[in-house]
Amino acid sequence: MLKGKRAIVTGGGHDFGQAVSVWLAREGVKVDLCARKQADAQASVDIIHREGGTARAYQCDIAHPDSVRDFSAQLLEDHTPVDVLVLSAAQWLEGALGEAMRFVLTQPRSCHINAIHFQGPTRADVGA
Repeated sequence: MLKGKRAIVTGGGHDFGQAVSVWLAREGVKVDLCARKQADAQASVDIIHREGGTARAYQCDIAHPDSVRDFSAQLLEDHTPVDVLVLSAAQWLEGALGEAMRFVLTQPRSCHINAIHFQGPTRADVGA
């Protein structure tokens, strides 16, 4: 069902995004993944290649509109059709929920978190 499809995975350099990327590749999906750091994206691609899968690494910080535009332009240049879009780029706060919410509501970092979780997926969807 997935074999031969093409997937784009944001946040593919670590944790859930990396696991999803590797799983998709095992299912025969060609994976284009991005991470804030090119080296992190490449590390995930290296895992996929070692297992015989197909993947390409891109640098993209989903919190920054220019970075998403550049990523989208590169995907278009590389003639990437999108069958599956996995938006796994994320950032979280440590601690109890109440503490985390107070932090989000009172700190400048909340703008960055908002950009990743709320604005970033919209940018990725429109760009793709």
